[in-house]
Amino acid sequence: MRCLTLALLSWNQSSLLAPGRLEFSSLWALLLLTVVALLRLEIQRRKLKASLACFRALAESLPKLVWSCDGQGRVQYYNPLWSEYGGLQFQPGRDWDWGGLIHPDELEVTQRTWRQCLQSGHHFEARLRLRARDGRYRWFRSRARAILDDGGRITGWVGSNTDIQELEVQVRERTEELLQVQQLARVGSWTFDIQSDRVEWTPELFRIMGLEEGLGAPDYHQQEKLLSPESWARVKVAVELCCSQGVPYELLVQLNRPDGRQGWGVTRGRICPDDPNRLQGTFQDVTELKASENLLREFIRHAPAAIAMLDLDMRYLQTSQRWLLDFKLGDVDLTGRSHYEVFPDLPPRWRAIHQRVLQGAVETCEEDPYPRSDGSIEWLQWECRPWRDGSGQIGGAIFFVQVITERKLLEMMILEQKAELERSNQELEQFAYVASHDLQEPLRAVAGCGQILQQRFQAQLQGQGSELIGHIVDGAARMQALIRDLLAYSRVNSRDSKRELVDCQQALQHALSMLEASIRENSAQIHFPALPSLPGDLVQLQLLFQNLLTNSLKYRSRQPLQIEIEVEELGNDWLFHFGDNGIGIESQYFERIFLIFQRLHTREQYPGNGLGLALCRKIVEGHGGKIWVTSEPGRGTTIHFTLSRGVVHG
Repeated sequence: MRCLTLALLSWNQSSLLAPGRLEFSSLWALLLLTVVALLRLEIQRRKLKASLACFRALAESLPKLVWSCDGQGRVQYYNPLWSEYGGLQFQPGRDWDWGGLIHPDELEVTQRTWRQCLQSGHHFEARLRLRARDGRYRWFRSRARAILDDGGRITGWVGSNTDIQELEVQVRERTEELLQVQQLARVGSWTFDIQSDRVEWTPELFRIMGLEEGLGAPDYHQQEKLLSPESWARVKVAVELCCSQGVPYELLVQLNRPDGRQGWGVTRGRICPDDPNRLQGTFQDVTELKASENLLREFIRHAPAAIAMLDLDMRYLQTSQRWLLDFKLGDVDLTGRSHYEVFPDLPPRWRAIHQRVLQGAVETCEEDPYPRSDGSIEWLQWECRPWRDGSGQIGGAIFFVQVITERKLLEMMILEQKAELERSNQELEQFAYVASHDLQEPLRAVAGCGQILQQRFQAQLQGQGSELIGHIVDGAARMQALIRDLLAYSRVNSRDSKRELVDCQQALQHALSMLEASIRENSAQIHFPALPSLPGDLVQLQLLFQNLLTNSLKYRSRQPLQIEIEVEELGNDWLFHFGDNGIGIESQYFERIFLIFQRLHTREQYPGNGLGLALCRKIVEGHGGKIWVTSEPGRGTTIHFTLSRGVVHG
């Protein structure tokens, strides 16, 4: 071609210079243009050949099934992998026909989609299974793009099929796991093709709606009968906004299942990220949650306490009837109203409490004076704590309030009465102490005179006179004993002694020494272990042990007296047992014997004034303990009492 061009150029120059040859100039120009056009075609042919060679090299190096066809879909090229995988032989000029390799389940939709793409020029994409030489199918992702000329006309197609079998298996495994999770969570998912009105549901969504999966999902408009009219109206508006403006939605809807069962669900939807013509979303069955919520509302409403539930803006969500009653709000619905609007005169400290609670704190108060608008004071016991939603985020505050005004007034009255009683007891104890002390002198004089008369004039007095002097002496002695015991009784709580660690062993030994003569006279056998040390009043504990021993010595039986003293640890106390084999006590008198001046026998039978065990009870209770008796008539009595091992009260 290059030699031809040079020859023509040389010939053209010589002919133009020759005379009489000018008539051939036009012919020469036409010939020159033809040669240039041929040159251009040759260049394009070589470029196309190089491009085809490059395309073939690339297509045959890729691990994909690559193909090309013309604008009408007639095959132009298959790479060798087609033959290796499925045995498909390349036959130029035939229609795009590898339908024999496509799985029957995907064949129809694939062919329909391909025909639509041939007409529209849209990109072709499909997921399908292709049959291999051995008859087994594998999953492929098939894609094709149209080739356009300068005028935008389709001149051909280039496509590929990518093996996604392993990926598909993983996707299916993950899908199965997702379906199981959906079943456990009572959540179904769905997709909605806007153009075709086709809807797809996962199996769990069929179960939620109460429909048979085999019948297929109802289309978008058929779903109206599955929802209440109010719910369907809100769903339609939300779907329209989602389709037109891409606004995602989340709605609580009421279900009307075909079998008549009603329920509640939360539906969520959005535009598919990779396809603007499709919507995708989920539907969660919240019937049980809604029932629990209703139950909670009913519980709060009818709870026998003042309860209020508020959101993050301190607006009421729910209140109990007791809340309305206790705060004199009347029979109104506070839902949506601000707490500060309902209680405009709240002290500033309450706003600070609310803010701390909304940040996660729990605030409590056992006694809080709340001023009423009429000037009165209401006493409240309250707790304010945050409540959290399903994600664990704080959703607001909840109040538990109890009006304790009556209880507080009663406590204040009791405290006043207690203070008055303590003052009265102190005055009484002081009076008893002073009276018993002041009575000692005249009584001592009476007793002394009686004794002198008895000693000096006993022989001279006859009959009734001697008996009267004996009554005077005996009465004075008993009166002195009574005054002495009263004085000891009154001083148990009025003693200003220092409580210290007392060795009970030492206190018992002192009591035994004080009663040594009586013990020897009655041949009493007293057995006791090592006794502990404890905080208390030494003199009072000596008096306690002495009175208990005296009680056993006094109410002995005819058999030799045996007194057994035992002690054991009982929690924070020491438990003492003073047992004897005396005459015993009937059970109906177990409480009476510890009362002041209570006697079960006459003075002729057993002397005394009924103060011994009453004094023991007062000492034990003053040391933070308790005292009681077990006994059986004729078999003995055991006095039990506890003394605190720690700090002494009283």
